Amino acid sequence: MILNDFKVVRKMACLECPHSKNRHDNTHDNVMEMNRLDEYVSTNSDANPRIRSSHFNKISLLPTINHWTDMAQAFLEAHVEMQFGNPTPLKEFMNLELGEPFRLDEGDDVWEIITSEEDA
Repeated sequence: MILNDFKVVRKMACLECPHSKNRHDNTHDNVMEMNRLDEYVSTNSDANPRIRSSHFNKISLLPTINHWTDMAQAFLEAHVEMQFGNPTPLKEFMNLELGEPFRLDEGDDVWEIITSEEDA
């Protein structure tokens, strides 16, 4: 499959659970169920217990607001730019679409970073 064929990618875009490998289509019901099952997980054992903070990414938004196919295409377009030495679109994708900091050291594999199960 050619990943720069955005029409093909848009037809195939889905969310795959890193644990079960089940694939989920971007439907209103699927997104509502994911959000319903979401839970707060503390990642800072030294934090003040009276203060909680959180972040979310665009995956949790309903398909009428943000469709996963748009995100898949935006990531692939950013990856193409990265191959030409322009990291800005990938930085923006990571920060604005995924709500994650962009960290890239020389020699890092972009695919490994984006598919990391570190936060799973």
